[in-house]
Amino acid sequence: MSGPELGEFRRGWRVLLTSAAGVACGLSGIPFYALSSFISPLHAQFGWSRGAIGIAGTILVVGNFFTGPIIGHFCDRYGVRRLAAPSVILLAMALSGLALVGGSLSSLYVGYSLVVLGGAATTSVTYTRLVSTWFKRSRGLALGMTMAGSGVIAVVTPLVLSHVIANWGWQAGYLACGLATLIPVPLIWLMRPEKPVGEEKAAAMAWGAAPGDAIRDHRFWTMAAAALLFSPAISAVVIHLQPILTDMGLSPRSIAPCAALLGVGIILGRFLSGSLLDHFYGPVVAMLLFVMPAVGYLMLYSQWLSLAPFAVLIVGMSLGAEGDVFAYFISRYFGLRSYAELFGWIFGVMCLAGGLGPLLILST
Repeated sequence: MSGPELGEFRRGWRVLLTSAAGVACGLSGIPFYALSSFISPLHAQFGWSRGAIGIAGTILVVGNFFTGPIIGHFCDRYGVRRLAAPSVILLAMALSGLALVGGSLSSLYVGYSLVVLGGAATTSVTYTRLVSTWFKRSRGLALGMTMAGSGVIAVVTPLVLSHVIANWGWQAGYLACGLATLIPVPLIWLMRPEKPVGEEKAAAMAWGAAPGDAIRDHRFWTMAAAALLFSPAISAVVIHLQPILTDMGLSPRSIAPCAALLGVGIILGRFLSGSLLDHFYGPVVAMLLFVMPAVGYLMLYSQWLSLAPFAVLIVGMSLGAEGDVFAYFISRYFGLRSYAELFGWIFGVMCLAGGLGPLLILST
C-alpha cells in the first residue's frame, strides 16, 4: 500500500469504523442474518411452515427496493448523520417489538414491515456514500472493509442467538437483536465531518452524473441485470441456511458453528473483492466472484456432511463480494454527485430480486 493510500486510512479511519459498525448493525445486518435462527423456534411454537416464516426475509429485502432510492436521494442532499441516527433508534424499537408477535402469521409480517421502515436509512446505501467521500485511491478496499461489518455480524449472530434462544426463548432473542442495533449510535454522533476538507476532495464530490444521465447509460442497466439474476440464488440459501444444514443431517450442536462460517466467508469476500477491484479490471473480477456460489451449491447438493463447512464458506465469500462490486462500479462510473441515489436503485434491485429467493423454496 502506497503512502497516499495509507494517508487516506489515517485520515478516515473513524469514518470507516462508524460505517462498518453501521452496516453490521443496520437493516441489512442483524435483522437479515438473525432470521434464520428464529425459523425453527417460531415453527415449533406456532406451527408455521418454514417457507411462510421465510417470507419475513422477503419483506426485509423487497422493502429496500422501495426505500433505497428515496433514502439515497435525501442522503445525497442532507448527509448521512441526519438520516442514520434516528433510523437506528427506530430500527431498534421495531426489532425489539417482534418479541410481541402472537399466533397470527400476519403479525410477524407487520412486525418485519415496521423493521424495514424504521431501519431504511441504516443500509449500505448511506454508509458507503460516506466512505466513498473519504477514500479515492483505495476506495475498493475501504468499501470492502465497510461491508465486512455485516460479515462479523453473520459470524456472531447465530452463535449468540442459539445460546440466548436456548436459555431464554425466541422473545429474548429479538430483544437482544434490538439492543445490539443501537451500537452505532454513539459513533454516528461523535463522527467527524462527513466530507473531507481540501479542494481535490471537494472537486471529486462535485463530479458525477445526474440520475437522469446515469439511467441512460448501458453500464447502469448491465449492473441492474446482474443484480436481478444473482441475488435470488444467494438470498434463498442465506435465509434457509440452518434448516438446510438440519436436513443434511448436521447435529444441532454443529449447525450454529457451521452457519457462522457464512460470516467468515463474507469477511474474506469483502477484503478479496476490495483488494482486487483496486488493482485489476473490475468486470473480470466481478465475473469470477459471481461464479463462486455455484461451487458451494454443488457441495450442498451432494449431501456430504464433510463438505458443508466449505460450501457455506464459499457462498459467504460470493455474498460478501456482491454489494462491494456494485458500490465500487457506481462510484467509478458515475461519480459521487448522486452516488447514494444511484446505488439506492441498484441496491433496491438486489433486494427486490433477493426477495424472490425465499419464495423459490416456499413449498419445502
